[in-house]
Amino acid sequence: MPHDKGVVNGKPDWYVLTGAPASGKTTLLRRIAGLGYDTVPEAAMTFLEKHNDIPISVLRKDEREFQLGILKAQLVSEQRAPKDRPCLFDRGVPDSIPYLRLARVNTSYIEAVSSGRYRKVFFLEPLPIKFDDSRTEGGKQVEFSRITFDVYQSLGYEVVMVPPMPVGQRMRIVLNHTKRD
Repeated sequence: MPHDKGVVNGKPDWYVLTGAPASGKTTLLRRIAGLGYDTVPEAAMTFLEKHNDIPISVLRKDEREFQLGILKAQLVSEQRAPKDRPCLFDRGVPDSIPYLRLARVNTSYIEAVSSGRYRKVFFLEPLPIKFDDSRTEGGKQVEFSRITFDVYQSLGYEVVMVPPMPVGQRMRIVLNHTKRD
């Protein structure tokens, strides 16, 4: 069973899996959840499922509102997440910053409230991928990857690089870094 330390220094024992779109975050999170860890799925997917009766092209017509909707979904998911035991998130609040910057939204407030939310961040390096209607970043994958990494570093997080490798090896890296004495 996963460790059960819970709150650390007055803050929840939360971890984030992040990286470029389609870098294997969701697959890795599902494998970790299968071991009994508390996990929270990606807010963007939750947001899209909630609005599944609206075509993605309509949802993304106003990119600013679309990205703010995803940010709100992330904040709601964190309000509902366990605070008395470790939890891993498929993306964190700072993941909204690159998307909002590209949508020309001022992110200074989001940056201010994002600092110190998580114990550690795992940055999954990009995998070879295929894009679909919900993943429109395509050729911007390298740019998103760099910006996301820079955002977490600038907020003072310890960022652990997780290279492209089989999911089991990635899982061992994450679990080794979430164990504490």
